[in-house]
Amino acid sequence: MKTNCALCNKEIKIRPDKLKKNNFCSHKCHWISLKNRIKIPCSWCEKIIERVPSELKENNFCDRECYRLWQIENINGDNHPSWQGGKLRIKCDWCKKWFEKIPSQILKNNFCNQECFGKWRSIYQIGENNPNWQEGISAEPYCDVWTDKEYKESIKKRDNYECQNEWCWKTSNRLCIHHIDYNKKNCNPLNLITICQSCNARANIRRIFWQAYYNLINYRWRK
Repeated sequence: MKTNCALCNKEIKIRPDKLKKNNFCSHKCHWISLKNRIKIPCSWCEKIIERVPSELKENNFCDRECYRLWQIENINGDNHPSWQGGKLRIKCDWCKKWFEKIPSQILKNNFCNQECFGKWRSIYQIGENNPNWQEGISAEPYCDVWTDKEYKESIKKRDNYECQNEWCWKTSNRLCIHHIDYNKKNCNPLNLITICQSCNARANIRRIFWQAYYNLINYRWRK
């Protein structure tokens, strides 16, 4: 396609994918445009700055701080082109106090601060009310052999002192023994597997999946 040189106005041909805001017919014209800087005031602090003609915009700033301050004054809130009404006033689910929150961050339960969230959680997300509730099995006692350190060490030795989860995130070096069927009283070696502390925490979610996965890992070991 055809366009004009931004310096000498000479007509030039240029590929559509190479078209820019300012195009030049030669390196010489480009160099001259870079050399001939224009002095203009910063749109915020009015300090005199130099800009290449091809870089001039409707508003120009001497640094990021001036640009940030200008944004706060001119394009935040009602003046922003993407403004859609701002935060919404909602009521805290604990203290019933009204507060403002961005629409995209509004959840099923909302709180004005962490203190209110903690108080609400202490009542509505403990025991049977917790989404991860497993009928109180976390309070069940372990089997008698669980107190034998040599027994647990033999499980780790069997697993080469490595986390057996092939999808381990490698965020923890601390190893622990995991009960595959989540039954603390079942300390059969085939029900125990060595994983890191991070993977052990992940196993508390999607338990059916992790039980099947770790059973498969131990099945490979038995073969």
